Amino acid sequence: MRPLAAGAVTPHPLPWWTSPVGLALGFQLPVLGLVSWAGASAEGSEVITVRAIRFLAWPQLLLALGLLLAGVLGALIGRQLRLAPGAAAERGAAGDAADRTAGEASPRSPRAEADTARAWDRAAAVAGFVALAAYVIWFRDYLLNPALMLDILRGAFVPSRTDITLTPGLTSLVNVAPIFFSIHAYNRLVARQAAPRWLNGLALALVALTLFRVYAWSERLALIEAVVPAALAAAVPMMRRPGGLLRALCRAGPYAALPVVVLFFGIAESARSWSSDTYHGKYDFWSWVLGRLATYYYTALNNGAGLLATVEWPTLKFEFIGGWLHNLPGLGRHFSDWVGPRGNVLPEFFARFADPEFNSPSGLFGIVVDIGLVPGLVYMALLGFIGGALHRAYAEGRLAGVLGYPLLFITALEIFRYPYLGEPRAFTWFLGIGLALFIARGGAARAQPARRAPGAGPAPGAADARAQVPQAGAPA
Repeated sequence: MRPLAAGAVTPHPLPWWTSPVGLALGFQLPVLGLVSWAGASAEGSEVITVRAIRFLAWPQLLLALGLLLAGVLGALIGRQLRLAPGAAAERGAAGDAADRTAGEASPRSPRAEADTARAWDRAAAVAGFVALAAYVIWFRDYLLNPALMLDILRGAFVPSRTDITLTPGLTSLVNVAPIFFSIHAYNRLVARQAAPRWLNGLALALVALTLFRVYAWSERLALIEAVVPAALAAAVPMMRRPGGLLRALCRAGPYAALPVVVLFFGIAESARSWSSDTYHGKYDFWSWVLGRLATYYYTALNNGAGLLATVEWPTLKFEFIGGWLHNLPGLGRHFSDWVGPRGNVLPEFFARFADPEFNSPSGLFGIVVDIGLVPGLVYMALLGFIGGALHRAYAEGRLAGVLGYPLLFITALEIFRYPYLGEPRAFTWFLGIGLALFIARGGAARAQPARRAPGAGPAPGAADARAQVPQAGAPA
């Protein structure tokens, strides 16, 4: 194997759907066309329920197309950007200072890789324990009552949002859990570094609490935040395989996952809506599930198109792309006083033009409602640029990419239905990224051995490391 030039990186193999360009062109655009067709052809349908004025038409679809293509253009440019490695905390460097002679590059030694994994795991542990503490505070009335938990697990008692108390500023910290899932999945599946037992125990506890949150709080998005980091990391070893079913499924990506999505959606909706007299026993269950899923996405796009038709935009209130600004502790109220209060646009729109049951506003058209057409296109191009750069950083094993790209990936997945990046949960994730970068890089810097004196030759074992350690992206 030829050594890499100094600073060069061979990226890990990733399938098409993990990139912003592939996701937009290969999945988002087909879904946009399919959902708009299903909604438009469902006039009088009892399965696809659209109890609203239909606003979504060719002008709005062309606008959606333009916004997505602006993101694609930005991503094409952004993926040419290579983030600088962050000292010993990064896997993107060809070798660390202790394992490199002057003018010679080497793969990272097993020692350096293990040091990096430990530094990352420390950052993951901090984020994990913060999330665990927030979950315990949030669900304390259930977790501290074994009899009640047993009734919930047996189905004898179904918790409700009205029964669960939120603690502002504390319970929102559960949203740093994706930081833990991102690092833990990458270290185990991509870097192939073993985890301490206690860290695996923490992972199981957070998964269990996430599933309880999905059930008790009816929040499917929490499961997506746990699954996406694992799916991105799992794609690397699956793509390393020379062939077979797993590699084929990995290449199919979101299309292969659709049956699982429909199954999960059907289970969740059966508990929420299927049991009601409005639907139960009147339709075939799976036809109803598919219609319900199409209704969610069509009405979200239709609601966004309706806002463009009924609201004087740009509102410059940042309700969609910067909703977290209105919720900042101590500062949010002042921001709302400056730009105008959040939450006035949607209730009035749903009361006059739409169905309050399907109240997702679409994160795509909300960009234009907030800041206008041209700034909206620029905003999407900027998101694409950042996404392209972070996708490359993820493939090269850089911590910023491992932490940041799942956030933008979920933003893209949810953009037809929900303005994810503008919500407080995404802002909490963003703050967690900064904390994790600080902890991991500080820990790796302390673990990094002192630089060897010039002319001292390679570190002991460096030659063996060159021969034995595969480059990033090389077959296992």
